[in-house]
Amino acid sequence: MMMLMLSLLVAGAAPIDNPECPQASACDFGNSAMRSLRRADADLKGAEGQLLGTLHDKRVVDDLDLEVETVMAIEELVRTWRPGMEAECGVFGAVTGGASPWKSAWKVACEADKARDRARVLLSVTACLRKRRSDESDPSACLYPLTPSLPATYYQGAD
Repeated sequence: MMMLMLSLLVAGAAPIDNPECPQASACDFGNSAMRSLRRADADLKGAEGQLLGTLHDKRVVDDLDLEVETVMAIEELVRTWRPGMEAECGVFGAVTGGASPWKSAWKVACEADKARDRARVLLSVTACLRKRRSDESDPSACLYPLTPSLPATYYQGAD
């Protein structure tokens, strides 16, 4: 069993829950990270569902005066976020050093952290949109957490 798990880790696969892992080993850390990732993924899927449900509620969209293009862009962002995150975490795992099992474990830990953070952002955006609907203020302020962080020079104009 241990050889199978090590071969999967070396091949870049995610860690597998294995109660026989030595404490404080890459296997143990990877198992903990995998459990965190499962919880974070469930939270993220729930947050995505809440945001998309809010955006698909015709009364909300009409009340907020959101353009169809805005809703479509947010849907695309939700749909495509995960592959970029996985790629970033793959690089993070690769550069952390250590043997392949550690790299895989760090990749999974990164994915769990990013998924948890993303769920928080989506829940915050959803709550803001619902609040804006009731107080009739500009909903675009709610959407800024979904936009990329741009350098100050972008706002000041390129030289």
